[in-house]
Amino acid sequence: MKAGVLYAREDIRYEEVETPVPKAGEVLVKVKYSGICGSDVPRVNGDGAHFYPIILGHEFSGVVEEVGEGVTKVKKGQRVAGAPLVPCMKCEDCMKGDYALCKHYSFIGTRQPGSFAEYICVPEQNAVPFDDSVSFEQGALFEPAAVALHGFELADRIASLLTEWQLENRSRFLRTESLTNHESEKVRDCMETFKLTI
Repeated sequence: MKAGVLYAREDIRYEEVETPVPKAGEVLVKVKYSGICGSDVPRVNGDGAHFYPIILGHEFSGVVEEVGEGVTKVKKGQRVAGAPLVPCMKCEDCMKGDYALCKHYSFIGTRQPGSFAEYICVPEQNAVPFDDSVSFEQGALFEPAAVALHGFELADRIASLLTEWQLENRSRFLRTESLTNHESEKVRDCMETFKLTI
Protein backbone atom coordinates (compact mmCIF):
# COMPACT_ATOMS: atom_id res chain seq x y z
CA MET A 1 0.00 0.00 0.00
CA LYS A 2 1.00 3.65 -0.35
CA ALA A 3 1.55 5.78 2.75
CA GLY A 4 2.98 9.12 3.80
CA VAL A 5 5.85 8.14 6.09
CA LEU A 6 7.58 10.72 8.27
CA TYR A 7 11.30 9.90 8.54
CA ALA A 8 12.60 13.07 10.16
CA ARG A 9 11.80 16.74 10.56
CA GLU A 10 10.50 18.02 7.20
CA ASP A 11 11.11 14.59 5.63
CA ILE A 12 7.78 12.95 4.77
CA ARG A 13 7.79 10.48 1.87
CA TYR A 14 4.94 8.97 -0.12
CA GLU A 15 6.05 5.39 -0.59
CA GLU A 16 5.14 1.74 -0.71
CA VAL A 17 4.85 0.06 2.71
CA GLU A 18 3.49 -3.27 3.87
CA THR A 19 -0.29 -3.44 4.26
CA PRO A 20 -1.11 -4.13 7.91
CA VAL A 21 -2.92 -7.30 8.92
CA PRO A 22 -5.53 -7.07 11.70
CA LYS A 23 -4.68 -8.91 14.91
CA ALA A 24 -7.32 -10.33 17.25
CA GLY A 25 -9.71 -7.55 18.24
CA GLU A 26 -8.63 -5.27 15.39
CA VAL A 27 -10.13 -4.18 12.08
CA LEU A 28 -8.43 -3.21 8.84
CA VAL A 29 -9.91 0.00 7.42
CA LYS A 30 -9.50 1.16 3.82
CA VAL A 31 -9.03 4.91 4.36
CA LYS A 32 -11.32 7.16 2.32
CA TYR A 33 -10.58 10.54 3.94
CA SER A 34 -7.88 11.65 6.35
CA GLY A 35 -7.62 15.13 7.83
CA ILE A 36 -4.45 17.04 8.61
CA CYS A 37 -4.68 18.13 12.24
CA GLY A 38 -2.93 21.21 13.57
CA SER A 39 -0.98 18.83 15.81
CA ASP A 40 0.43 17.08 12.71
CA VAL A 41 2.17 20.28 11.56
CA PRO A 42 4.78 20.42 14.38
CA ARG A 43 5.32 16.69 13.95
CA VAL A 44 6.36 17.30 10.34
CA ASN A 45 7.90 20.78 10.53
CA GLY A 46 9.23 20.61 14.09
CA ASP A 47 10.27 18.14 16.71
CA GLY A 48 6.80 16.92 17.71
CA ALA A 49 7.08 13.29 16.57
CA HIS A 50 7.58 10.67 19.28
CA PHE A 51 9.76 8.53 16.98
CA TYR A 52 10.71 7.96 13.34
CA PRO A 53 9.64 6.57 11.00
CA ILE A 54 5.91 7.07 11.68
CA ILE A 55 2.76 7.24 9.57
CA LEU A 56 0.80 10.22 10.91
CA GLY A 57 -2.96 10.85 10.70
CA HIS A 58 -5.68 10.44 13.31
CA GLU A 59 -8.74 12.14 11.77
CA PHE A 60 -10.10 9.63 9.28
CA SER A 61 -12.95 7.62 7.84
CA GLY A 62 -13.16 4.58 5.63
CA VAL A 63 -14.61 1.14 5.07
CA VAL A 64 -13.87 -1.98 7.09
CA GLU A 65 -11.91 -4.23 4.73
CA GLU A 66 -11.18 -7.10 7.10
CA VAL A 67 -11.84 -8.03 10.73
CA GLY A 68 -9.54 -9.83 13.13
CA GLU A 69 -10.45 -12.75 15.34
CA GLY A 70 -13.05 -11.98 18.01
CA VAL A 71 -14.40 -8.78 16.40
CA THR A 72 -18.17 -8.58 16.89
CA LYS A 73 -19.18 -4.88 16.85
CA VAL A 74 -18.22 -3.99 13.28
CA LYS A 75 -18.26 -6.02 10.10
CA LYS A 76 -16.63 -6.05 6.69
CA GLY A 77 -18.03 -3.36 4.40
CA GLN A 78 -19.18 -1.10 7.25
CA ARG A 79 -18.45 2.62 7.05
CA VAL A 80 -16.44 3.82 10.07
CA ALA A 81 -14.73 6.87 11.52
CA GLY A 82 -11.62 6.56 13.64
CA ALA A 83 -11.37 7.43 17.32
CA PRO A 84 -7.62 7.91 17.84
CA LEU A 85 -7.19 7.42 21.61
CA VAL A 86 -6.30 3.79 22.39
CA PRO A 87 -6.62 3.30 26.16
CA CYS A 88 -5.00 0.27 27.82
CA MET A 89 -8.41 -0.90 29.18
CA LYS A 90 -6.62 -2.40 32.22
CA CYS A 91 -5.64 0.47 34.53
CA GLU A 92 -7.77 1.90 37.32
CA ASP A 93 -8.83 4.92 35.23
CA CYS A 94 -9.89 2.72 32.31
CA MET A 95 -11.83 0.41 34.65
CA LYS A 96 -13.77 3.48 35.85
CA GLY A 97 -14.47 4.51 32.25
CA ASP A 98 -12.08 7.51 32.43
CA TYR A 99 -10.25 6.53 29.26
CA ALA A 100 -8.83 10.00 28.65
CA LEU A 101 -6.97 9.69 31.97
CA CYS A 102 -5.25 6.42 31.02
CA LYS A 103 -1.53 6.72 31.71
CA HIS A 104 -0.66 3.77 29.46
CA TYR A 105 -2.54 4.89 26.35
CA SER A 106 -1.50 4.77 22.74
CA PHE A 107 -2.66 7.17 20.04
CA ILE A 108 -3.28 6.43 16.39
CA GLY A 109 -1.02 8.49 14.16
CA THR A 110 1.50 9.46 16.84
CA ARG A 111 2.37 6.37 18.87
CA GLN A 112 1.22 3.80 16.31
CA PRO A 113 0.72 3.95 12.52
CA GLY A 114 -1.93 6.43 11.40
CA SER A 115 -4.25 7.21 8.53
CA PHE A 116 -1.94 8.92 6.04
CA ALA A 117 -2.07 5.57 4.27
CA GLU A 118 -4.37 3.48 2.11
CA TYR A 119 -5.10 1.13 5.02
CA ILE A 120 -4.95 1.29 8.79
CA CYS A 121 -5.46 -1.30 11.54
CA VAL A 122 -7.32 -0.09 14.63
CA PRO A 123 -8.82 -1.76 17.69
CA GLU A 124 -12.47 -2.64 17.19
CA GLN A 125 -13.60 -0.06 19.77
CA ASN A 126 -11.81 2.68 17.79
CA ALA A 127 -13.86 2.06 14.63
CA VAL A 128 -17.04 4.11 15.03
CA PRO A 129 -19.75 3.02 12.57
CA PHE A 130 -21.83 5.60 10.70
CA ASP A 131 -24.59 5.20 8.14
CA ASP A 132 -24.88 6.14 4.47
CA SER A 133 -26.46 9.53 5.26
CA VAL A 134 -23.02 10.69 6.50
CA SER A 135 -20.34 11.29 3.87
CA PHE A 136 -16.82 9.96 4.30
CA GLU A 137 -15.62 13.56 4.42
CA GLN A 138 -17.99 14.24 7.33
CA GLY A 139 -16.95 10.98 8.98
CA ALA A 140 -13.32 12.10 8.96
CA LEU A 141 -14.43 15.15 10.95
CA PHE A 142 -15.90 13.10 13.84
CA GLU A 143 -12.73 13.42 15.94
CA PRO A 144 -12.19 17.18 15.48
CA ALA A 145 -15.93 17.74 16.04
CA ALA A 146 -15.72 15.72 19.28
CA VAL A 147 -12.78 17.86 20.42
CA ALA A 148 -14.75 21.05 19.70
CA LEU A 149 -17.85 19.69 21.45
CA HIS A 150 -15.75 18.80 24.49
CA GLY A 151 -14.42 22.39 24.52
CA PHE A 152 -17.95 23.80 24.45
CA GLU A 153 -19.03 21.48 27.26
CA LEU A 154 -16.04 22.54 29.37
CA ALA A 155 -16.67 26.22 28.65
CA ASP A 156 -20.32 25.79 29.63
CA ARG A 157 -19.34 24.11 32.91
CA ILE A 158 -16.72 26.77 33.64
CA ALA A 159 -19.19 29.57 32.88
CA SER A 160 -21.77 27.94 35.18
CA LEU A 161 -19.23 27.58 37.97
CA LEU A 162 -18.06 31.17 37.53
CA THR A 163 -21.63 32.45 37.54
CA GLU A 164 -22.41 30.46 40.68
CA TRP A 165 -19.22 31.68 42.31
CA GLN A 166 -19.96 35.24 41.18
CA LEU A 167 -23.42 35.17 42.77
CA GLU A 168 -22.09 33.68 46.00
CA ASN A 169 -19.36 36.31 46.21
CA ARG A 170 -21.18 39.34 44.79
CA SER A 171 -20.96 41.34 48.00
CA ARG A 172 -17.26 40.56 48.30
CA PHE A 173 -16.69 41.76 44.71
CA LEU A 174 -18.51 44.97 45.46
CA ARG A 175 -16.19 45.53 48.44
CA THR A 176 -12.96 45.38 46.44
CA GLU A 177 -10.92 46.25 49.52
CA SER A 178 -11.52 42.65 50.70
CA LEU A 179 -9.72 41.28 47.61
CA THR A 180 -5.97 41.25 47.19
CA ASN A 181 -4.60 42.94 44.06
CA HIS A 182 -3.79 39.53 42.60
CA GLU A 183 -7.35 38.27 43.29
CA SER A 184 -8.84 41.40 41.75
CA GLU A 185 -6.79 40.95 38.58
CA LYS A 186 -7.76 37.26 38.30
CA VAL A 187 -11.45 38.07 38.80
CA ARG A 188 -11.32 40.85 36.17
CA ASP A 189 -9.52 38.54 33.71
CA CYS A 190 -12.08 35.75 34.21
CA MET A 191 -14.98 38.14 33.89
CA GLU A 192 -13.57 39.63 30.67
CA THR A 193 -12.91 36.16 29.24
CA PHE A 194 -16.42 34.95 29.93
CA LYS A 195 -18.15 38.32 29.37
CA LEU A 196 -19.49 38.39 32.95
CA THR A 197 -20.59 41.51 34.75
CA ILE A 198 -21.48 42.25 38.36
